[in-house]
Amino acid sequence: MSTYYSVSNSYPSIPVVANIPHSSTCVPDFARKGISASEDLFRLEMLRLTDWYTDELYSSVARFGGCAVTFGANRLVLDPERFEDDGQEMMSQAGMGVIYTRGTHGDIIRETVSPEMREELLSKLYRPYHAELEMRVRWVLEHFGKCLFLDCHSFPEKTLPYELNQSIGRADFGFGSDDTHTPLRLLQTLEQTVGQAGFSSLRNEPFAGTIVPLQLYGDRRVASVMIEINRGLYMDENNGQKLPSFRKIQDVVSELVRAAIETV
Repeated sequence: MSTYYSVSNSYPSIPVVANIPHSSTCVPDFARKGISASEDLFRLEMLRLTDWYTDELYSSVARFGGCAVTFGANRLVLDPERFEDDGQEMMSQAGMGVIYTRGTHGDIIRETVSPEMREELLSKLYRPYHAELEMRVRWVLEHFGKCLFLDCHSFPEKTLPYELNQSIGRADFGFGSDDTHTPLRLLQTLEQTVGQAGFSSLRNEPFAGTIVPLQLYGDRRVASVMIEINRGLYMDENNGQKLPSFRKIQDVVSELVRAAIETV
């Protein structure tokens, strides 16, 4: 059975695990069944929704000695950051639950998701990825007694129609927090680091929250923060190409990762 994720530093030398869920553009052959969007529409939605190059932008996690787990399928196929149960997932109301049926502008991606297809996608993509994340965090807790969990993302420069709050602000960076798992000092350190580099940031805008493996939620040995980068800083969102500023932003992200590691 194919594995649709990759792991860098399976056994890290520092207590850090990074989740990189939305960087892939891969659409596995088995997952193409049921997709009714035209090829042009599908590619356009992929351009809008992919967290482009975040596997590269956050590569410092592994370089510093942490473990990075990267999802290996595009989020249009399955979004590993949604709840498995659509009844718990608010974005399912917009057709963007764990398996997308609608795109950013409400266009149809899939007409329906059969129970068989849903189970196949969950069993091949969603559950193995989450099991891997949980296993890596548990290993870190066992060996270090604590874990910093970095939820690694980017976001579009302009608000897209699917976003529930159309008035949310856009800064250069966003930091998502959880009341249980995000120390205030960690947020303040990240904000200070970004400010010193000459960039702006907002808390829980344009997207809020951060995740930890569900079975470990409430374990305060796990500190978690979501780091989001405005894509307009490093790429042309009209064609997906990197801008000359890409390396500079990568360096800023490295400083953010370093600061987070030193804080927790």
